[in-house]
Amino acid sequence: GECGGPSPGPPARPGDEFLARVYPPAVIAFACLAGLAGAARGRSRRAYAELEQALRRQYDLNRSLTQSESARARAEDELSRRAAAIEASVDGIGLVNASGRLTYLNEAFAGVYGYRDAAALTGASWTTLYPAEERERFDKDVHARVLRDGSWRGEAVGRRADGAGFAQEVSLTAVEDGG
Repeated sequence: GECGGPSPGPPARPGDEFLARVYPPAVIAFACLAGLAGAARGRSRRAYAELEQALRRQYDLNRSLTQSESARARAEDELSRRAAAIEASVDGIGLVNASGRLTYLNEAFAGVYGYRDAAALTGASWTTLYPAEERERFDKDVHARVLRDGSWRGEAVGRRADGAGFAQEVSLTAVEDGG
């Protein structure tokens, strides 16, 4: 209409059509009201300059938000691809928090230990996956090495859901947020 918002007919002033495409209607309405208020007080040039500055700031903000949204969308896409790769891995991958609980594991991890799906182990202690002797070795040697060196790789004896022991190669890596 009159202040640059959407209207059924042609734009009221030159440039209104551009503003309608670039700025949301609420911003245009606010800018128009500010301009009209300034004009009513006999300060149309000053009001126009203030309006122009406000629109430039809004344009910069919109551009920044659009760029931020694009960066966020790219980051989300990258995380989705990584998650898909982890899920599709034939190697078991799991995360354990500072309390020793499994917070994430892929289906391959669950399968290694004889579980049908990852949900059966999510929230369980890592200790359920190893016999007592192996847990003692991990507590005494392995965890200290992970804390000192950031990682450990070696052989261990795991315990399946049915209680059967099995030899496995294990790789543990400390992560910054505690896994």
